[in-house]
Amino acid sequence: MRRGVFPRARAAQPARRLAEAARWAAIALLVVWVLGPFGWGLLSALTPPELLYRSDGLVPPRLTADNFRAVGRDDAFRATFANSVGIGVLSATLTSAVACAAGWGAARFPGRFASASMAGLLVTQLLNGVLVVVPLFVLLARVGLTNTWTGLVLSYAGFTVPFCTLLLRSLFANFPAELEHAALIDGCTRLGAFWRVTLPLSLPGLVAAWLFAFVHAWNDLLYALVLSRDLRTMTVAVHIHNLAHTQFAGTNWSFILAEGVVAVIPAVAAFLYLQRYMVRGLTQGALTG
Repeated sequence: MRRGVFPRARAAQPARRLAEAARWAAIALLVVWVLGPFGWGLLSALTPPELLYRSDGLVPPRLTADNFRAVGRDDAFRATFANSVGIGVLSATLTSAVACAAGWGAARFPGRFASASMAGLLVTQLLNGVLVVVPLFVLLARVGLTNTWTGLVLSYAGFTVPFCTLLLRSLFANFPAELEHAALIDGCTRLGAFWRVTLPLSLPGLVAAWLFAFVHAWNDLLYALVLSRDLRTMTVAVHIHNLAHTQFAGTNWSFILAEGVVAVIPAVAAFLYLQRYMVRGLTQGALTG
């Protein structure tokens, strides 16, 4: 029997190695496909403008950091970058707070219309944001919130609260209610048990919701383009868009690409720092309902 098993196992090893090599090749191809445009943008940002359109090789003969130094001296970029950071943090924090309260309430106090409410939140995710940009602008204009941080923060929170509520509702539904009951026996109120027991143990899900809302606000162009008019509220995405579309002849694309590279740093840094919480939170909260 052993003589028959070992040759068969040895014969299966090349096939296993071939399958593993094919899997790693597919992963490498996917990484190149995803990161290739970012690498090309970074290389172009380091290329002097006069060498950008040369076709005598993939790598230019000379690289320079002058474009990034120019970005640091651009007052408009610094102002819009600060706007993006502030609006992103505020909208993500507001989204997390509202979605946390709504998700915990839906998980712990399911009423007659709880399922219908959750289904309604799910339906909102099927709508394209372009469909509501005009009604939203009219509504904010009537209450005087266009071209304000408040209008942008409320707009972004309105789009991210439904998804984050569904995510956190599933997370709290999986959370052992016995831990809250034990806190109630020890003298905590409902809110005290939530604050002292449930919330600290649900940190990964909260971080996932916060990061989702922050990246949504940071990457948005449409609503910031419609709702902001000057540097007091303009985000960095709108600034780069305007810079690319208001210059035609002699446009310094290396400088614009350098601004784009700098603009993605906060979102990438936040994701790299919080990814362990985000993966855990999504797997905890996305598998049940």
